[in-house]
Amino acid sequence: MIKRRVLFIDSALPEEVEDALKKGFQGVTTNPSLVAKAPKGDSQIPFMDRYIDHMKILVDICRKYPTNDNGLSSLPSLSVEVFSLEPDEMIKQAREIKEKLSYPNLAIKIPISYKETDYLNVIRVLSQEGFQVNATCGFSEGQLMLAAQAGARFVSLFYNRLIDYFNKNVNSQGIGQERALEIINNTREYLDGNDFNCEIIFASIRNSFDITNGWINGADIITAGSKTIPNLIFHPKTDSSVEGFEKDLNEWMK
Repeated sequence: MIKRRVLFIDSALPEEVEDALKKGFQGVTTNPSLVAKAPKGDSQIPFMDRYIDHMKILVDICRKYPTNDNGLSSLPSLSVEVFSLEPDEMIKQAREIKEKLSYPNLAIKIPISYKETDYLNVIRVLSQEGFQVNATCGFSEGQLMLAAQAGARFVSLFYNRLIDYFNKNVNSQGIGQERALEIINNTREYLDGNDFNCEIIFASIRNSFDITNGWINGADIITAGSKTIPNLIFHPKTDSSVEGFEKDLNEWMK
């Protein structure tokens, strides 16, 4: 598979998603916490119907902004998470979401594990049914590698949450970032050594340096919230350069 280094928007708010796709972002990731920031809608409507109705709004936005992926026009990737923690119900929800959204570049997010339950079989079953699965809430190489082996199309590492956990619970010397980047590099090497059609998503991003760090260290995709983007785009020297060009041209035109 041709490797890429692209940026997704991590949001379930329609205005943020549309603004990002207008800028050329290649996809959208959502999760239940992000959905909870959106208007709740009519509480008389069953929750699953409200959840899907909200995702349909995002689907309509995504359809307006085809991407240029490796020279081919395609629709942005959209990741939607199931909210059950029971394996059979997860599969049922995934099927319902896929059927009702009818979006060709949909990925279903499945957490890799919860407490004493792993969801690798859920990932395997859905992948064999033709789903793109985004295996989410990853915090170790083992989790990401096993999810890829089970058939995940994407494996998501929660970068800053991992750093926080490592610095607090494992090593207080502040080397959590080093460990997080080591996990990305190890996973990159593992995927490159196998024939899995799987990409690494670098999630839990807090600033523009995290974005470039992820790309440099082997992540295929960075998914970031809207607040992290301005510092990636804007620079005071860009402004002064543009102002200088305008000033010089105006002088020449006198």
